[in-house]
Amino acid sequence: MKEKLIKVNALDNVAVALVDLEAGTTAFCQGTAVKIISDTTSKHKVALTPFHVGDKIIMYGVLVGKATAFINTGEVLTTRNLKHESEKVFGKTETLGWNAPNVERWKDKTFLGYHRPDGQVGTENVWLFFPLVFCENRNIEILKEIFDKELLEQKNNPHQNLLRALISGKEVVEEAGKTTRVFDNIDVRFITHPGGCGGIRQDAESLAKLLAGYVNNPNVAGVTVLSLGCQNLQITTFKAALHAINPQLEKPVLIYEQQQMGTVDEMLSTIIKTSFSAIKEANTIRRKPAPKSVKSINIRKRSCRRVQQNN
Repeated sequence: MKEKLIKVNALDNVAVALVDLEAGTTAFCQGTAVKIISDTTSKHKVALTPFHVGDKIIMYGVLVGKATAFINTGEVLTTRNLKHESEKVFGKTETLGWNAPNVERWKDKTFLGYHRPDGQVGTENVWLFFPLVFCENRNIEILKEIFDKELLEQKNNPHQNLLRALISGKEVVEEAGKTTRVFDNIDVRFITHPGGCGGIRQDAESLAKLLAGYVNNPNVAGVTVLSLGCQNLQITTFKAALHAINPQLEKPVLIYEQQQMGTVDEMLSTIIKTSFSAIKEANTIRRKPAPKSVKSINIRKRSCRRVQQNN
């Protein structure tokens, strides 16, 4: 019989629901039948024994909470019937050893990566746009719309084609097709954020370090950075963070300050021209064999960030 509850550790007195469980049904955990008292969403915990107020709730073999109300066997655990609690930590309890595996068979293996001037190797080739201050988010969004429409593969909207046909007086509506990518070897991405001004100096320095980390990432071929000019996170602070994280950084970093460039239109025109030229050059970087012993390898991982990345 397929079990729908799993006990993580032998000492546990609660189990994890592997699927949604309905009240009144029976689920099995290590061969033991448990009558489900309340509707339970998958991944939530179910009591395997009755708990009275103050009883310890054990999961992963350790104390994770105490009951604040009576909990019957088969009842779901929630913030309404338990509170978090953990054992006191008294320091090191034992020494664990670890023997490195034998990797001899892979020592001469290589992978195809994008080599950066400082010796790092990426598994992707990306050009980034981001602002030093949230005041420039709007300009980043404008640039995103412009570059996405012209550089990326786009599928024509059939309704757009219909309106286009009506305007031109055509009776036949063109089929919706796809445009082709301008560059086949680089992705262009845009980042916006709510920081860079207000707060204290340390806030600006922390953001500078975060953005410098993006630039230093081996997957990044180069960046376009927008600054307003009067914000807390000044260009000098950002450059200092870049130098601190990688003094040998040689990839192109194009920085533009709006208050030094006249109108917004003038600034955007300059950014588009110079960034396009740099992206075109970065597109010529091709994958080459790299040993697994390279200084730094980055394999892209998606994760939740406060910084918003617009793919």
